[in-house]
Amino acid sequence: NSTTICFQPPEGIDPGTSIYGSPEGVVEIEVSDYFVNENYTGQVIYQNDIAILRLAEEAPEWAISHDIYTENDLTGQEFNVAGYGLRGNGNDGDQAGTGRLREGDNKYDYAFGDELFGGFWTDLDENCENFFGTAEIDFAYVSDFDNGLAANDAAGLIGEALGTSAFNDTGLGLDEVGIAGGDSGGPNFINGLLSGINSYGLSFGEGFGDIG
Repeated sequence: NSTTICFQPPEGIDPGTSIYGSPEGVVEIEVSDYFVNENYTGQVIYQNDIAILRLAEEAPEWAISHDIYTENDLTGQEFNVAGYGLRGNGNDGDQAGTGRLREGDNKYDYAFGDELFGGFWTDLDENCENFFGTAEIDFAYVSDFDNGLAANDAAGLIGEALGTSAFNDTGLGLDEVGIAGGDSGGPNFINGLLSGINSYGLSFGEGFGDIG
């Protein structure tokens, strides 16, 4: 593997310029080592999908570090998410490319292991597999993208199908965002503390609120 970490300067860069490609002010540092969670098997939907990267040299003195949020239950908590992945370009569906910082808010709807689901996602069958296979998912939290309409409340509709209305929620209004390709590994923050890492995306189809 070969990885380069890009640090955006405190004053930022032009929002139309990608952080990739060595724009002025961006500091690039190579990664010297990788520490992958020993319980990660490479499966996509997996709570152990996390690693720590060691830089070959110290980060810039102006780079900000964040402590870790340590509360066990994230259900219903609002968080800020940031990333450099794909972004849309209005209603025409064009993608404006990666490398441009975006941020917004969302809410942790639930973990797959929530007791209100009665083990639907996590109980093992005769092949020792849960809903998604052999990965550990009890503490994998999901967040949907809400547009203010109950008909598109994916997390709520899934919850109702499994017998609970506890997760019905139509979102945070114009501040609500979802992640896109290229945002994997990006941070979630609660009050400035690192509370989660973007890992994967799911769709259960138009019957559960997704817009085709």
